[in-house]
Amino acid sequence: MNNRLYPRLALSNLRKNGRFVIPYILAGGGAVAMLYIVGMLAMDNGLGNMFAGYWVSLLMAMGLGVVLVFGVIFMLYINSFLQRQRLKEFGLYAVLGMEKRHIALVLLFENLFSGLAMLALGLAAGLGLGKLAFLVLLKLIRLPVPLGFTVSAPALIFCAEWLGAVLILSLLLNLRRVLKADPIQLLYQGQKGEREPRTRWLLVLLGLLTWGGGYAIAWLVTSPVALILVFFPAAILVIIGTYCLFTAGSVAVLKALRRDRRYYYQPRHFITVSGLLYRMKQNAAGLASICILSTMVLVMMICTVSLYSGVSRSLDMRYPLQFCGSMPDITPARQAVEASGARIVRQYEYDSISFACALVDEVAVLDTASSGQVCQIYTITAEGYTALTGRTLTLEPGQALFGSREGEAFPWPELIIGDTRWEIAGGWDAPVVDGRVYVYMVPIYFLVVPTQADLETIERVQQQAYGDNASTITTVWAFDTAWTDTADIAALKAGIEEAVENSGASGWIDCGATDRQEGYAMYGGFLFLGLALGLVFLLATGLIIYYKQVSEGYDDRRRFHILQQVGMSRKEVRATIRTQVLTVFFLPLLTAGVHTAAAFPAMTRMLSVLGIGANRVTLYAVCGLAAFGVFSLIYVGVYALTARVYARIVG
Repeated sequence: MNNRLYPRLALSNLRKNGRFVIPYILAGGGAVAMLYIVGMLAMDNGLGNMFAGYWVSLLMAMGLGVVLVFGVIFMLYINSFLQRQRLKEFGLYAVLGMEKRHIALVLLFENLFSGLAMLALGLAAGLGLGKLAFLVLLKLIRLPVPLGFTVSAPALIFCAEWLGAVLILSLLLNLRRVLKADPIQLLYQGQKGEREPRTRWLLVLLGLLTWGGGYAIAWLVTSPVALILVFFPAAILVIIGTYCLFTAGSVAVLKALRRDRRYYYQPRHFITVSGLLYRMKQNAAGLASICILSTMVLVMMICTVSLYSGVSRSLDMRYPLQFCGSMPDITPARQAVEASGARIVRQYEYDSISFACALVDEVAVLDTASSGQVCQIYTITAEGYTALTGRTLTLEPGQALFGSREGEAFPWPELIIGDTRWEIAGGWDAPVVDGRVYVYMVPIYFLVVPTQADLETIERVQQQAYGDNASTITTVWAFDTAWTDTADIAALKAGIEEAVENSGASGWIDCGATDRQEGYAMYGGFLFLGLALGLVFLLATGLIIYYKQVSEGYDDRRRFHILQQVGMSRKEVRATIRTQVLTVFFLPLLTAGVHTAAAFPAMTRMLSVLGIGANRVTLYAVCGLAAFGVFSLIYVGVYALTARVYARIVG
């Protein structure tokens, strides 16, 4: 056989199957473009060398791994669907005398041509949009914009290698399917009917249990730290439950509708229910995948937008003053400030000790393995309270003030630490100048005790319980200077750190003017990565919907043609098509909305760990409603396009 025949036949096949192939090439090109953009940001040394650019490079590297793995799975999914639609074509080649090795050559050239088109399209889009994405990222993280246009050679090589590996794997899977199958089976594969699926109640029960278990974790686990550890297992449970209920639960629901005579014996409902029932096995996986991807898009958008919307408030809480340090002896730090010539315009100084414990009712148990609520207690003296507030506080021996970071009052009349009891005489209402209390991943409580001796008592109890891991009393020094230039402030921070290190003392010093940029880099990087991954999952959702509609259109065309031959009008056919498409299409969107609403309590608690604040439920709710609204509009747009394609195929 002429060797030139195979490339020509491959090109002819790609043109004839354009309705399937073009979206496949666009998906591959989009994956390459996204990989190049994220890879360029992850591998770009210039970004890593920028101030606070380390966080962005780290986040982009994580995103690159997600896009890489998801891209492989998604491309193999589309390739599998594409080849299923062409089984009859390969069977015809075999019946007409083409040997399997010849079919393999045709597939090889098809993959080669498709891959070249994907690579060219993806790199063109990646190079064109890469600079724009870089500018958007710098805007989000508030870094200066450099001039010039660069091409990342490592990202280009990485994209080419990734696409080559995906295409080789796809070719091997296609060859395995075609070469092992009997030609007659391939030829009549599309005409094989499905038997009515059985109602698998065990699978329904498994779906209800796993779905309910995932929801229960989101609702009942109140500790943000515990939620971070169990959120992924909870998501896996919900995913399993979704697939089980879409597979077996949908069959049970459809059979229940069939038993309802008044509903079922109407032309539109009769055809819709019976058609879905007999094809639910192939529908269920696609519907569940659309639902899971939609939920991923919504959760990612809500979390990243909420984080970025609250970044200014979070950083204001974290860095209320220019400088804040904590060390056993602040003398070296004071000397460094005096030597710099900086004028202090406002300052706070007090002794404190912070320790972890477990609250069991009114008892602070110095054993974090206890069954009580693990928390951090930040303790100062009445003199320190006066230094913070300017108000004189008089506490009798055995009295204390106690309150939470969120302003909640302590529900018990006394607090017990070791052998010491403190009567709670009031709540905490002092400003917080030590912003590090907001980075603890456990609830924070503030305790004001009468004297320095009480702090020393707590220190001794701690040392007995924790040994070398016990914290010690330190002096907190927070202050503002008259300086406003960031470079001068950064130089002063470096001078303080050097002086403290040279003195042999321990401790830390935070500087809001310089450390804020790291916060913007982290939160802005989160938002950019969320937008990028959200776009990837959104495109994947749209393509799955498209292929599903096209596949069902070809499956239903013959059935609706028969219905018209036996007397069903075109108007009734169109109404039936509309009912079926709406029923199938919007079920994943509604379920994704339910999943997102169920995850809302868990998301609010976990976001509070990142410094946004547990009491900003309104912000989360607004972001959630906005994300669902925007996603629903896009979803409806995809529906309008794919429903038109479906109707044209069936018509």
